[in-house]
Amino acid sequence: MLHCSRHLTVSLGTALLALLVLAPAAFAQSAPSYTTDVQVSGQVTTNECSSSGEPVSLNGNLHAAMSFATDSNGANHFSISIANDLTGAGQNSGLSYTAKDSNDYSISTSDAAGDITVEFRSDLNPAGGGVGMTLVQKLHMKTDTSGNISVEVMKNSTQCGS
Repeated sequence: MLHCSRHLTVSLGTALLALLVLAPAAFAQSAPSYTTDVQVSGQVTTNECSSSGEPVSLNGNLHAAMSFATDSNGANHFSISIANDLTGAGQNSGLSYTAKDSNDYSISTSDAAGDITVEFRSDLNPAGGGVGMTLVQKLHMKTDTSGNISVEVMKNSTQCGS
C-alpha cells in the first residue's frame, strides 16, 4: 500500500508542476484588439513650403487598431495605434508625394468610452527626391469598451521640413 501512495504522490506532484508551468499560457488573457480603416479620398492640404502654396490632394488609408484594459480601480485604458499609407498629387505641379507613418495614443478614463483629438504627424515626401515636409493631420478618435472605434480627419496641414 505504501508503494501505491508514493506513486500517487509523485504523479500528483508531476501533474501540479505541469499545471504551474502551463497555467500562465493557458489562463493568460490578452486584451482584444479592434480595428477600423478610414479611406482618405481627395482630402486637400497645402504645400506651405512652396512659393505658390500648392494644394496637394491626398488619397489612401488610415488604419486604427485599439485595445483596452480595465484596472483594479475600474478605470479603462485605451491604447490606439494609427498608421497611414497615403499618396498625394500636387494640383499645380503634378508632383507625387507619399506619406507612410504610425503613432500610438492612449486614453485613460473611468467612463466606458474615450474621446481624444490629436495631431498625427508624418513625413510627406515628394517622389523622385526634393525637399520633404511634415503632414499634420488633426484626428478626432472615439472608442468604447464594446470595441467601437471611429477616426475622423478634421484637418490637414503641412510644415516645412521632415
